[in-house]
Amino acid sequence: MATDYQTLDRLLEQLEALFHAAERGDASWRDVWGLKKQIHEFFRDVRYPTPQDRVTAWERFREIVDEMKEQKEEADRHREERARESDKCLKRIKTLADNVMNYDPTGAEVFINVLGLGLIPNLAAVATTGHDPFFSTQLEILQARSSLMREAWADFQENKDILMRNDRAAAHDALQEAQEDLNNDWRDYKEKKQRHYEEKRTQWRERIEKNIEKEIASVSRMKEALENKKDFRARCVERRATARSDSFRDEMQAKIDAVDDEIYDVEEAIQKHEGYIEDFRKKLDE
Repeated sequence: MATDYQTLDRLLEQLEALFHAAERGDASWRDVWGLKKQIHEFFRDVRYPTPQDRVTAWERFREIVDEMKEQKEEADRHREERARESDKCLKRIKTLADNVMNYDPTGAEVFINVLGLGLIPNLAAVATTGHDPFFSTQLEILQARSSLMREAWADFQENKDILMRNDRAAAHDALQEAQEDLNNDWRDYKEKKQRHYEEKRTQWRERIEKNIEKEIASVSRMKEALENKKDFRARCVERRATARSDSFRDEMQAKIDAVDDEIYDVEEAIQKHEGYIEDFRKKLDE
């Protein structure tokens, strides 16, 4: 059934209005191009009062379609440009994520404070792994990777609107994978370092306990020697008291004086080594 020219004119007005609405984002481009196709088919059957009226209507239609094509070409160029920018951004982010997962420390200079990690107590620091070259190197690498990870996330957040939907999802997946890998390595590092510290701490305690045992044995020997010297002094005192000659009495006194000096030295040594034992035990309680 033929469509009259007035209906077609109204459709042309609708097409123009719909086109401008689509430019503003208030209408679907699918509807615009669908109406354009419908009008084009209507022109085959519609009859205008005069040939000139038909030409005028057709030219108006072509002008609208030309504007639509120009807009489409511009939109295509913009979309292609955005696609290039999106792809460029995606590659950059994926490269950063890949560098996080496959970090090459060659030439990297990362200055850190190992004790700042807070994993190692101050006690017995020399016996711990705080200055272990292996763990220091691993920490430098993990901190460098974390810096790259932060840079990658910042890049993603800054350019999230540039990334097209699929690229945005791909970038986020790459970052999530890298973050998970980094988190796992941090966890492994801390667990291994803690185990290493505990092993070193156990070894350190064993050395201290052995030193205590040695000191206790040494003090025990010195106390035994002290008792022997005191017994010897007592005998000398007794013999001096029963001496029948001055020379023998003087001889006993000389021995008493000598053993008194020895007793003093032994008592001082005992006190010194008991101090060592006390110091070692304090270390174990730290």
